[in-house]
Amino acid sequence: MASGSTGLHLDLTTLLFISLLVTVTTGAMFVLDAVRRGDVRSGRWWSLAFGAATLASFTYIAAAQSPALAWAYVVGNGLAGTATALIWVGARSFNGRPPLAAVGVAGPWLMAGGTLLSTPSFDAWSGAVSFLLVVAAYALVAAHEFWRANGTRLLNHVVLAVACAASGLFYAARATALVLLGQDDPVFLSVFGPEVAATVVLLLIVILTFSLVALGKEQSDIALYRLATRDALTDVLNRREFARQAELILRRLAFERAPVAVLLLDLDFFKTINDTHGHAAGDLVLAHFAAAAAHCLRPSDLLCRYGGEEFAVVLPRVSLDQAEIVAERMRAAAAALAVPAARSEVRLTTSIGLAFSATSAADLSALLQRADTMLYRAKAEGRNRVIISAVEPEAAAAAA
Repeated sequence: MASGSTGLHLDLTTLLFISLLVTVTTGAMFVLDAVRRGDVRSGRWWSLAFGAATLASFTYIAAAQSPALAWAYVVGNGLAGTATALIWVGARSFNGRPPLAAVGVAGPWLMAGGTLLSTPSFDAWSGAVSFLLVVAAYALVAAHEFWRANGTRLLNHVVLAVACAASGLFYAARATALVLLGQDDPVFLSVFGPEVAATVVLLLIVILTFSLVALGKEQSDIALYRLATRDALTDVLNRREFARQAELILRRLAFERAPVAVLLLDLDFFKTINDTHGHAAGDLVLAHFAAAAAHCLRPSDLLCRYGGEEFAVVLPRVSLDQAEIVAERMRAAAAALAVPAARSEVRLTTSIGLAFSATSAADLSALLQRADTMLYRAKAEGRNRVIISAVEPEAAAAAA
């Protein structure tokens, strides 16, 4: 390390040693966080990535100490490539896709093995082009994996995708410059030299560590939110969250004087299903029905398990005719289900009560009460039907 009028300058060995310390420290932080969260899926791959990066730093430092150990540069490249590949493997696992670990490990070590077997003498640049291209490829596919996510794209998905893409492009450009300019070219050394590369890696490690930890926390927060707001059996909203969201929607619709429909659905003869086929089959019926009902709705609609075999729906900004069409579609979807059970297939029907408000003037409890009255009428009139309350009590009283 030297200093002068141009400021502080760190030599390559010092940068490698700093990189080693940072990798060990941040890697330990990540592993402890993954253990705390119980992340045994993607966490193990990313922990292995930090381990491979730590070994790569050790190997590079050892190789720099003696020309006799110059072959260790190639081994270090294999370990560094493996670390990058394992980031991709972990991203696939995090997104619920097959990790393809063999594909991740094969590339770097085919590159390193080919270099070790084909190179008569070694230096820091042995097999560098193939190494840089392998790292670039894995970094770019990792960026793609983080970007496409699985479901909701979280903030740290974006941060990780950008960091990996920038790293991949840097290594691809470095490989190109190495081929075109050569390792001793002043322009190459100033833009893509070892010190620059070590600084980029150091920065990348810090970004990856904090972003991976934050991504895990984001996922944990979402999981906890779902646990608090979803019915465990059917994965639709639970009653409390439904009421919270429905009240917000009704308040907004009332301000706009926009229409709304509220539906109550009850599975017919559900006790008989439980008694005949068992409670496990009954649970399966509820789950299948919830999935079929959800398929009939828009993203803006609300569906919840209101209690037992009863479900509630809010349809904002629909006409009466549209609400009736949705209700009939849900009734038909239930009738079309054939749920497998131990003895035979379970067939089911549902009765539906529908309350409509043209201006969303009524509160949720009033709409649910009207829908419940219609539901009892549907039961009394033979089940497997939709009964509608289209006239609000206030309007009916005024007309009288």
